[in-house]
Amino acid sequence: MKKYKLPSEGWEENVLAWYAEHSREPNLERDKEWAEMQYLEVAQNSLSMFGMNYFLIQNKKNANLWLGVDAQGLSVFEMDNQEKPVIAFPWNEVKNISFTDKKFVIKPVNETSDDYKCFTY
Repeated sequence: MKKYKLPSEGWEENVLAWYAEHSREPNLERDKEWAEMQYLEVAQNSLSMFGMNYFLIQNKKNANLWLGVDAQGLSVFEMDNQEKPVIAFPWNEVKNISFTDKKFVIKPVNETSDDYKCFTY
């Protein structure tokens, strides 16, 4: 629970409040759907990396990094911090992505910006 930045008391308070709210009017199908939506909302709001898929990469300096891919775009993270990206590429700012052998290149829409190059394992 520490990973989700919500103390034990916070989880307990939320669960008890939700239980009390829905135990008054039992409707199992509605409650199941509501509980699922609440869980997803808590997860999405508590986790900046919700829905992110990670891939191990190396930059030009041979530093190990994580490449995160989600609905918002591409993000590069340090190995010990998957919450704050070192660099991010929203999809609307990505012109092209190419992959040859182990070389992965992100070309930004902005022609004056340098391509981001990294290597996969």
